[in-house]
Amino acid sequence: MIIATSGHVDHGKTSLVKRITGIETDRLEEEKKRGLTIDLGYAYSQRDDNQLGFIDVPGHIRFINNMVAGVGEIDFGLLVVAADDGPMPQTREHLAILNLIGVSGGAIAITKIDRVDTERLTQVRKEIDQLVEGTFLSSDKSPVFEVSNETGDGIPLLIDYLFQVSSEIKTKAVSGHFRLSIDRSFTVKGSGLVVTGSVLAGEASVGDQVVINPGQHSARIRGIHRQNKKAESGRAGDRCAINLTAQGLEKSDIHRGSHLSTNQHRGETNRCDVIMKILNDEGKPLKHWTSVHIHSAASHTTGRIATLESNSIMPGSEGLVQLVLTEPLSLCAGDSIILRDQAAERTLGGGIVLDPKSVARGRAKEERVAYLTNLSESFRAKNVEQTIAYAIDAHQYGISRSDIEDSFNFTDTELDKHLAQLKVETKTASDPKAIAHTFVTEDGKLLGNSSAKILSTAMSKKLESMLNADKQKKGASLNQISSAVSSKLSLSVAGFIANQLVKTKQWSNKNGLFSLHGHQVEMSSAAANLWKKVEPILNADPIRPPVVHDLAKTVNLAPKALDKLLLELTKLGYLVKPVANRYFLPEGMTQLEKLASDTAQLNADGKFTVKEYRDVSKLGRNLCIEILEYFDVKKITQRMGDHRIIITTQ
Repeated sequence: MIIATSGHVDHGKTSLVKRITGIETDRLEEEKKRGLTIDLGYAYSQRDDNQLGFIDVPGHIRFINNMVAGVGEIDFGLLVVAADDGPMPQTREHLAILNLIGVSGGAIAITKIDRVDTERLTQVRKEIDQLVEGTFLSSDKSPVFEVSNETGDGIPLLIDYLFQVSSEIKTKAVSGHFRLSIDRSFTVKGSGLVVTGSVLAGEASVGDQVVINPGQHSARIRGIHRQNKKAESGRAGDRCAINLTAQGLEKSDIHRGSHLSTNQHRGETNRCDVIMKILNDEGKPLKHWTSVHIHSAASHTTGRIATLESNSIMPGSEGLVQLVLTEPLSLCAGDSIILRDQAAERTLGGGIVLDPKSVARGRAKEERVAYLTNLSESFRAKNVEQTIAYAIDAHQYGISRSDIEDSFNFTDTELDKHLAQLKVETKTASDPKAIAHTFVTEDGKLLGNSSAKILSTAMSKKLESMLNADKQKKGASLNQISSAVSSKLSLSVAGFIANQLVKTKQWSNKNGLFSLHGHQVEMSSAAANLWKKVEPILNADPIRPPVVHDLAKTVNLAPKALDKLLLELTKLGYLVKPVANRYFLPEGMTQLEKLASDTAQLNADGKFTVKEYRDVSKLGRNLCIEILEYFDVKKITQRMGDHRIIITTQ
């Protein structure tokens, strides 16, 4: 069990940890000289199979950043209050931080009881009861221990209680990629670079490859110590020291707040959406675009807060915000966030990340706020599938698997299990928020049911508009339709929607041209008049049509004018143009294909030459070459040196 101390400066946190573990956590020369904890300290205590890990945090207001870095992923909060002082400013702020990040288990230690009388002790207990009311340490949830670091009074009872809780605490579920928030880095002679931190998720073993952000540094795990003991692996909830090895990786590349993960594609974000709670004792509303300090686990940066539902959030209230970060952070949905004021003098509030990769535009649009509201509700209900469904549906043009995996820290296997649930239609009239279908395109894009319906309507309207604009248009290509809808619509998603529309017989697809089902192409009057003249001419000898120049003389039209009308007839499917200067009836092309098949059957191996095709068809050599080259393109024949074979027949 990982325990973090908390409380005001000089209330005996470090001395208490030493009494429990025998370890002095103040390791810096300045700390020893001043008798003041400045940075995080660590100590461990073992009893049978149970082990307690302590993170001793500084209590001085100047080092609150270090305190926040130490409590990012703990099991238990130990609030320390000196009997002579009672609750002080940092007592309140530390308690508020632990409460905001969602610590659920804890206890209270009243120290320095050897310095006060019974009456003072009774008064302090009353003050503490008032302080913790409504928090995870409220009197009905957490015990209070009266102890003296000088005499040792009360210490054994506290130790027994901590080990008892440790034996009963549930092991954290191991899911997702391994994530560790680095709070220290140093070099060890003979071993090299070592980083320490709390494991936020997943599990990693010796030999695993990891990536460190910022910087996207690749490294390999050379060794692991968990709870100060050598181990082969570390997992969610552990306190780990990890020995890294990598070509060119230096200690200067890593700092407090760096993020280590086994997800090789893990990136960072410059903006995130958060459901934020402002502390009750804040003196004024938190206004839009306020400059703030932002903490998540051991990470710390500055930025601005954009309120999404109104111009401010009142003290004691909750609201949706977007955090615009000065420096990028490695965040996942569900991560805790602590906000402090611009001067870093007080804690403003805290919350959880809903969308770690928020939008740059339209952050406060009605549909965006509605999406984040739904996301917040599903997070609270711990409904994973519903949360994923909302996240997918928020992306009208689809979202890649890797983006969902990064946002929620899922492995491939974990996401597959959730998607298997999402493919089942469970939406009902009585439960409009129930999970609907999620579709997966060929290239792995995820598309929500509602988005698919919206895109189906949009694509159909664009196609209808194209066909109405050109009455002679047989259809439109997928690229034309997707480009008309939006540059954000990929061909894979557009193709998926188009195929669905064809399956449901709302669209038709002929030779790659999509059209509305039942669409009839209109022939121009000029083309209709020409067709009456050229059809009998071409029908006289379907495999030997005249060249365009000769045909123009026969019908008394200029070659260019004739060619334009013949191309219109070709678009409508009345004619085929396999060569540069001749137009064939479709039945003529069918005869030519059959002649190629007949020629192939002359030889046992099915191979034939241009000369053999010329002899069978009785056509000129040049025309035979052009026809066979057309058949090659259409994959009716395949050229093999001087020979061809039939690869398909009509």
